[in-house]
Amino acid sequence: MKAGMNRYRIAVLAGLGLICLLLSFMVTNLLAQLRELSTAASDNTQWSISQLDTELANQSVVLADGLSDPRFSPDDIQLRIDIMISRASIINSGSAAAIFSQDDRAADLFAPINDFVDRAISISDQPGPLTRADLEELRVLVQGVRPNVRETALLGVALGAANAEARRAEFARQLGRTGGMTIGLLLMMGGLLLLLDRMLLRAVKRDAELQTSSKLLASTVAASLDAIVTADETGKIIEFNAAAEDVFGWKRAEIVGQTMEQTFIPERMRDAHHNGMKRYLETDKPRVVG
Repeated sequence: MKAGMNRYRIAVLAGLGLICLLLSFMVTNLLAQLRELSTAASDNTQWSISQLDTELANQSVVLADGLSDPRFSPDDIQLRIDIMISRASIINSGSAAAIFSQDDRAADLFAPINDFVDRAISISDQPGPLTRADLEELRVLVQGVRPNVRETALLGVALGAANAEARRAEFARQLGRTGGMTIGLLLMMGGLLLLLDRMLLRAVKRDAELQTSSKLLASTVAASLDAIVTADETGKIIEFNAAAEDVFGWKRAEIVGQTMEQTFIPERMRDAHHNGMKRYLETDKPRVVG
């Protein structure tokens, strides 16, 4: 019974371990989604796209001032152009590209912006300082591309909001699955504890019954007027009552622990006794002799 209980306990612990491992994986995934959701809320992709429209407006003002002021600084305008180009390039890389790849309208909006970037780069990288003709061309390019940038920013906001909503919905589903798994685990653990408690009570009751039976048998053997010798399955003597002491002449302390073959069985009959005991243990059928 003890071995069976140990096997059952190992199986229960293994099952609980697997469930806890699965629950741990789900909680880890849940925390990862929560971090992703939190990061998405603070992500600056949409902000950068919106800032591109602001940067183009500022660039338009700078170019207009440069055209009206004969003392304009080409270096300052060059710096503003580089900033504008870097912001315009963000739509083709990183998380912005991932967001816009979900909508077919993005390609039509991107084409004029990419053409603007290519032309702005070619003007900026040409040898020599910027001329007034360069500034005028840039101003026209900026004014022409601003509507596309504005629509791109609005599309980015809409797509970002849709992605955030999808992530929140997935997070809610994952949270529900994890909660259900947790409740199921608690119910299973409660059921297993109840089952183990009942098995323990049954084992305690059976142990008490065995002890009572053993004490009753010992009392019966000790009080019997007949000589009673009790041996286990290996033939070792485990009980020797007072009447047996009078009949056989051995004291209980002298003979308990010895074997039947060493004491009661004549040497010429020991093989037969040994074979008979072996047959009895294998078949559970006694064969009474003499």
